[in-house]
Amino acid sequence: MYRFLNLAAFILLVLFNAVVGSTAFIGGQTTAEVSSKYETLVTPAGFTFAIWGVIYGMLGVFVIGQFLKLGRWEVFVDRSGFYLCLALVLT
Repeated sequence: MYRFLNLAAFILLVLFNAVVGSTAFIGGQTTAEVSSKYETLVTPAGFTFAIWGVIYGMLGVFVIGQFLKLGRWEVFVDRSGFYLCLALVLT
């Protein structure tokens, strides 16, 4: 049951972050524009945000991998499904 909820939550997470991060969703400015406008001492360089592509890619592999029936892997997925769904929704 959680496999499909996790898949739906992951798709919604990616779509929501793509819309909010790449468009002028709030205040007429993109996230990049706000970051460059209000630069601080701890503002990272733009290329450091590329790690999110790796994170979402690995998360996508895990979400798709939930549908594999591999013995102990299936037990792990069954036990962690609720927590992954909760984390995806809260993110």
